Amino acid sequence: TFLAQDLVVPSPGMAMDDPLLVAARTAGVRILGEIELAFRFLPVPMVAVTGTNGKSTVTTALGLALEAAGIPARVGGNIGNPLIGEVDTLGTSRWVVAEISSFQLEWIETFRPRIAALLNLSEDHLDRYPTYQEYLSAKLRIFERMESGDDLVLNADDPLVVERAAAARARAVWFSMRRIPRCGVYLF
Repeated sequence: TFLAQDLVVPSPGMAMDDPLLVAARTAGVRILGEIELAFRFLPVPMVAVTGTNGKSTVTTALGLALEAAGIPARVGGNIGNPLIGEVDTLGTSRWVVAEISSFQLEWIETFRPRIAALLNLSEDHLDRYPTYQEYLSAKLRIFERMESGDDLVLNADDPLVVERAAAARARAVWFSMRRIPRCGVYLF
């Protein structure tokens, strides 16, 4: 019955090369990740946070900062609440803040956050990805569909982030713990 479905939404823990998912793709079954499915039903803009380290902390802090500023926000994604579960409970929320893992980015098609943050990049999940380059490629999909009117918050202290940001179409907003970037935020 698995191969007779119209749509499969795998857990982010299932690798793209899992034999069941390969068989489903071969049989023409459409596969969407949970984050892609949720995104299609969100009635509010999203701030998406990714990076090798610090995603949960930054996602939580952004959600709390928006709430403190009187801007209702919902936090979800890889942080514990699957985003699809938040779609019907947004209430008066005006933003969604989502922690996004490389695993979640593997199955995106139309996913386009209004604001995305790429905190840092370093070797990780090499038990899942055959090469570091494949891990990086998954992470960098965060800004794949972003346009010039979107904002991409980038770490000016991470040389790999700086190098890879050149491929983005979104407006870059830089942050740094060490120096004042040309534009952006200086944290100390």
